Amino acid sequence: MTEEPLHAFGDVIGVTSDNKELEYRQIINMMSTPDWYGSCSIWYSSLVEPTIDGMLGGLSYVHKDEVEWSKLRLKQLAANETIKTGSCLDCGGGIGRVSHYVLKPVFQHVDMVEGCELFVQTSTTNFAKDSIRTRYNLELQDTERLQRHLDGTKYDVVFLQWVIGHLTDRDVLRFLKFAKDHLLVSSTGRIIMKENCIISEGFFLDKEDINLIRSLDMIKELCVRAGLTIISIDEQPTWPSNLYPIRFLVLEPATSKQIDQKFT
Repeated sequence: MTEEPLHAFGDVIGVTSDNKELEYRQIINMMSTPDWYGSCSIWYSSLVEPTIDGMLGGLSYVHKDEVEWSKLRLKQLAANETIKTGSCLDCGGGIGRVSHYVLKPVFQHVDMVEGCELFVQTSTTNFAKDSIRTRYNLELQDTERLQRHLDGTKYDVVFLQWVIGHLTDRDVLRFLKFAKDHLLVSSTGRIIMKENCIISEGFFLDKEDINLIRSLDMIKELCVRAGLTIISIDEQPTWPSNLYPIRFLVLEPATSKQIDQKFT
């Protein structure tokens, strides 16, 4: 299972926030520059308010329906025993919006990883102050530091929402593999990913905060290459139709047989 970028999608045409067309191979080249993470870090640490509206890019009107649907879906997954509800790690958790409104009502313990120090500090005094057991001010792409700080902690669910668009292909693969191999409770652990996506071919890059909306096929390919099997993919029916579609993916570690079938 390689951590190479999605070269197979190199010819795919997408658009940027300034309405320019480019091929995905150009995105791959951008991912190898310091600007990819540098621009994102500056944007969130300097320009985004640590509020619900800030976390949602000014679209706070989606908050209520968004969290209610996610919470309902998690409870359904728990009821049919697809997930266990002992512990969850909220990845790229911001100010704790998802931790508090979605995860804590479902899981006994919720931990959070967030790269922006201001957001982490805010989560200690806002609505999420009592909802999060442990906060880690760490970046998802630094899996070595994550491994040192989490120190063997295992989770029933590793939850990612609106975060992989800020990671390069390589770092999405690296983190998913790390989560699969080091963060999940053996045999029953699941990774859940809730992301905007392009349902047909293409992609969208917001150049201000370096947020890449990949196609659903790209996301599925990253999951499979990380050694994961897709249990289910759901659409949030209450999501506004004028925004990029959302898909809710439930993933589990692939068996050796499944991996062999994919890569032989």
